[in-house]
Amino acid sequence: MKTIERRCGSYPVVAAATKSLHRPQATAGPAACLEAGATRPNRCRHGLRWTGLVWAICIAWPVAVSAHPFHISVAEAEWNADAQCLEVSLKLQPTDLERALARLAGKRIRVEEEQADPWIEKYLQANFRCTEEQGRPAAESQGQSAQFSKVKLVGKEIGVAWMWVYFEVRWSPDKRPQTLVDTILLEVNEAQINTVVLRSGPQRRALKFTARQWWHAMDWEWLTRQDTVDISAKGEQ
Repeated sequence: MKTIERRCGSYPVVAAATKSLHRPQATAGPAACLEAGATRPNRCRHGLRWTGLVWAICIAWPVAVSAHPFHISVAEAEWNADAQCLEVSLKLQPTDLERALARLAGKRIRVEEEQADPWIEKYLQANFRCTEEQGRPAAESQGQSAQFSKVKLVGKEIGVAWMWVYFEVRWSPDKRPQTLVDTILLEVNEAQINTVVLRSGPQRRALKFTARQWWHAMDWEWLTRQDTVDISAKGEQ
């Protein structure tokens, strides 16, 4: 596959030659290889710093995929107080995402094409969202819950085995989210495991989402603090 070297933040990466909403400048020098299943550099375009936990998970992916049919996604999310939005970097397999998009669109969608961007944004809107409900969102209110937060696709980078999707989640300034929902790829992979690492200053919390546990409580006070010391994961059991 033809690749181009692109800069994300202050670090270069190798990504498939494709148009995206980001238009980073080309840069010389060594690049982190997404095709080999390598992890993301320490800062992405949003300025999110990948934790040791996410590094460990991502490094293990190529081995896990070669030995078992694992279906995993890992996201890191951080509240940007200036922009008033949750900035998210999501790593997942493009083949899995294309299967999900095909179900949504009723036709084949190739993620490397620019025409896929509206479908990706629509899919994220429905499957990665915040709600103002506490506890498990009621099935009959999922449509209403999805409108509490709005997703804006910021960019994407495509590799052979993995891809990165960058997006923002926003809601009304006078509202406070109570629950985070992540149902990404659950409709195409029964054993799908999604991990979301929430960052608050130097601290982080890792939340695990599955077909049985696809929602977790959001601690708004913790998420928006910069001097947190509690790094324990919080969520519904």
